[in-house]
Amino acid sequence: MVASFPLFLLPLAGTAQEEPKTKPSAPHQRTQRRPTAAAESKVQKDPVEEHYRAAETFQLAGDFNSAETEYRRVISLALQRMAAIRTLAQDTPQAFTFLQSATAANPSDREAQMSLASLYLRSGDLAHAKLILLSVLGKDEHQFGAKTMLGKILFMEGEYAAAADQLKAAWAESPDIDVAYSLALTYLELNQVSNAANLFDEMLTSLGSTAELHVLKGAHTRSRCCPGAFLSRHGLSASAG
Repeated sequence: MVASFPLFLLPLAGTAQEEPKTKPSAPHQRTQRRPTAAAESKVQKDPVEEHYRAAETFQLAGDFNSAETEYRRVISLALQRMAAIRTLAQDTPQAFTFLQSATAANPSDREAQMSLASLYLRSGDLAHAKLILLSVLGKDEHQFGAKTMLGKILFMEGEYAAAADQLKAAWAESPDIDVAYSLALTYLELNQVSNAANLFDEMLTSLGSTAELHVLKGAHTRSRCCPGAFLSRHGLSASAG
């Protein structure tokens, strides 16, 4: 593409230019500031574009296997974006189609698998969501999001001990308010009030009283096995909610 340039800055062809009467002074050279590393790091590159360029580079170099891998990543990412759009439009069937195609195009894409599992979970299909999450964890046991989601599914299925195992592992890897809330409810279902109390104490220390208060109120509302002593320990009455 030819760069645009103001035509009035160009001398007309075939016309004589008058010499200046006075010798112009040498122009001051402006020092161009190079962007700092911090500024460059703020510019987020589009992963679709990056993988597409990589695919073209491999293709030109004759490395067709690597080119195919990169093209599959491009296709998977594009399909995931289309699925996100259809989800926002509340077109769940089409979102399923796009995410299933994304996982087929690039089976190694964990994000596509997690998105598909999440969509199954929101649709109430716990069995399919669970199968995907077990597959993800079978390949990478440190997937924090997969452990959290699997723990929630196990909780919904009434498998509280198994749910606690998954949620404890997720909490150990990355303390998070959502994980703590789910784990606390699981402890309460298991009648492990002391574990729930210790977890709430840890949350109170790290997250502050406001967040902890909301969690405790929600836990009390959704659980029937929370004793008054536990509530009073945290400054809540039995009518809190």
